[in-house]
Amino acid sequence: MAAGFLANVAMLKLDRVVADRVQKAQVAHFRYVDDHVVIAQRFDDLEKWVSQYERLISEHDIGTTFNAEKFEPKEFGVYYIARSGTPEKAAVVKLKG
Repeated sequence: MAAGFLANVAMLKLDRVVADRVQKAQVAHFRYVDDHVVIAQRFDDLEKWVSQYERLISEHDIGTTFNAEKFEPKEFGVYYIARSGTPEKAAVVKLKG
């Protein structure tokens, strides 16, 4: 319970930035501790938002990591890693899936 509380406190500043940007990005972004659900009408909007969110996490340097290997559906995670990561990492994810 304490870990969830501390995670929420650490994410507050990032949550405010997300709240300001989701409308422009045309997505809905819901977060519960470290689980996220992102809904978009178009695949391109989803892909752009996930990429932007990954950058925001990095910029805010709050000690959390972005792990596309845990995406659901897994196929989107494989696609996202292949598109934005190294080919070696994409091959590893494909083997795990």
